[in-house]
Amino acid sequence: MTIPLSEVGLDHVGLALGVEMSRLARSGREWHQLLELCALAGALLADPDGIYDPAEHNDRMLLGLKRARSVRPNCL
Repeated sequence: MTIPLSEVGLDHVGLALGVEMSRLARSGREWHQLLELCALAGALLADPDGIYDPAEHNDRMLLGLKRARSVRPNCL
C-alpha cells in the first residue's frame, strides 16, 4: 500500500485498496494510524476479502481479527 497517510487525513482518499491488508497489519502502529484516519475521514478499506468501513464497529472488529490472524498465523 503506497497511500501517504496525509492524503487520507486530507480527505483526498475515499477507498484504500490493498492486496494483503494482513501484511500492513503486522506493523501495529501504521495499521492503527490508517484505521483511525480512515474512520475520521470516512474512507473505506478494501482487500480481496471485502470492503470495510473502519468507522463501523463490526468492520473494525473484522479488521482486528485479520490483524490478529496475521500476527499469529498458526493459531486458530
